[in-house]
Amino acid sequence: MKVQLIAALIAFSLLFGTKAYSAEQSRDHLLLLFEAKSAHLIQTLKSPERIEDSGLKRVGRCLNAPLPLDPTGQVNSVDFNVLSGRIRVQAWRRSCGDGTTVALLTITPLSGSPFVCPPNYAILQGNRQFSWEEGTLYTDPQDLITPSFCGTLLLTTTFAIQPLGLLCCETPYDYDSSFVLSWDSGTAGGGRTDVVVPGVGGGGNPGPGTDDDLGPENGGLFYNPSQDGHGLDVLIYESGDAIVFWYTYDPDGNPIFIIAQGAVNGLRVEAMASIFTGMEFGSFNPNDNRQNNWGTITLTFEGCDALTLDYSSSLRYRGSLFGSGTISMVRLAAVPGNACGP
Repeated sequence: MKVQLIAALIAFSLLFGTKAYSAEQSRDHLLLLFEAKSAHLIQTLKSPERIEDSGLKRVGRCLNAPLPLDPTGQVNSVDFNVLSGRIRVQAWRRSCGDGTTVALLTITPLSGSPFVCPPNYAILQGNRQFSWEEGTLYTDPQDLITPSFCGTLLLTTTFAIQPLGLLCCETPYDYDSSFVLSWDSGTAGGGRTDVVVPGVGGGGNPGPGTDDDLGPENGGLFYNPSQDGHGLDVLIYESGDAIVFWYTYDPDGNPIFIIAQGAVNGLRVEAMASIFTGMEFGSFNPNDNRQNNWGTITLTFEGCDALTLDYSSSLRYRGSLFGSGTISMVRLAAVPGNACGP
């Protein structure tokens, strides 16, 4: 196995370091290097039982395939060319609720038949550089025996970044801090593109104690300081039900309440939203009250004191759509008597 790996590395060095190469040659030799290295790593692991018995410190154990395709929280997005195509890479993190996070890449093919493979990038942190093995790409964080992804990307896909150094010892860089994937275009004269993976952010603890689900302690008032004037009142019940009141405005600037009812799903609240119209102040006649389906609201909690609001509405108001978007918010006030965190 070591002889095969050395032979592959020598072949890669000779073929790439001495002459210009076509996209087809680049793909072939990247795959040669990748497959040889992956085979060596899998042989080192030997078996799934060894992974579990060794007290594996892998990332993303809280996530199951398929990974979410809609990035939340701080997202760093870059469009650039790779072998045979162009891609958009969105780097972000998802909390696991146990004090850890997993770094994720959501990659979208924009044109051509883009070839995506870990040996095409190096990892940078501070003034140090690390090998691509410390940032391999997995669509299923629970399955590390299957080799990391390396191939033509046809559809938008989210990958968990797994430092393979964690499988035996320690990763050489701080996984929880920001780091850079310095991506080689893979074509002659194509240069490099840096994708910044955000570090752990948000205040407090990622969830209520050691429980992976949200509880009453995660509720409260939330707002965006740069958009002062609207915000959320979030109520979460022990049953897992949730109610969200969004005091905001219609497209004409008139104040309204959007009311959403839903349920807890891990560290998210997923809810259907409505607005009510018709009842006049003073008479309060319930027969005048009309419920209008507004759309969906999803809250992703990033600690005790921060969340991301994702909303989508197809409702038109006087010809204008409420539309869709993402807003980061921080907690303004907690629910009295419910302490968040251990």
